[in-house]
Amino acid sequence: MAKNGKHIVGPGTYTAVFVALVVFTVITVWAANQNFGSDFINTVVALSIATAKALLVAAFFMHLKYEGKMTYVYIALGLLLLAILIGFSLVDVVDRPDYFPSPEGASPEGTH
Repeated sequence: MAKNGKHIVGPGTYTAVFVALVVFTVITVWAANQNFGSDFINTVVALSIATAKALLVAAFFMHLKYEGKMTYVYIALGLLLLAILIGFSLVDVVDRPDYFPSPEGASPEGTH
């Protein structure tokens, strides 16, 4: 650490993270052209790769790796609240009776 208490990251670390991000980008392009069996699995693979890239960016470029433990509590709280928001939104959308339209294109009862 530097004398003022801030962590200084060397260019080697940034280069390694950059190379890892390029590799993950190549994997992303490859995975986008693959069929892993179902749309659900394709989505899980894509989101896993994106999460790995986001964690690299957050940890090294945003210097979160070198922060105190309380920062991780705030990050976890923010992610928990985001998961709750997305969860309630999905419950609302999927619970709607007209979520899956009829094949004939007929409008639901009561609408014009």
